[in-house]
Amino acid sequence: MLFPYAALVLGVAFTVRPLRLYAADELEQHLQDKYDDKTLVVRNFYRGERLGYDFAGTSTGSAIPGDWTVNGFVRVTSLSLSGHRLTIQLFRQIVSLW
Repeated sequence: MLFPYAALVLGVAFTVRPLRLYAADELEQHLQDKYDDKTLVVRNFYRGERLGYDFAGTSTGSAIPGDWTVNGFVRVTSLSLSGHRLTIQLFRQIVSLW
């Protein structure tokens, strides 16, 4: 009599994992659709080749504010989601006022 319940529990356990993976893939695709090849403004115009932010959007590390014409605008070139980490690769765009 215990075997059917054990099979049910194992069946549910193996079913939940792919649903989580599907949800992550769906979220990644949604973010790519929304932000890929978009120009964005960097808060506080931080300069540097590698910037990190925590879950609240606060800079992690020693980011130094720069000039808005050089450090203010970026274009999203790629976006990936792995576990709880979102990685966004950007290309800086320099503003020229002529």
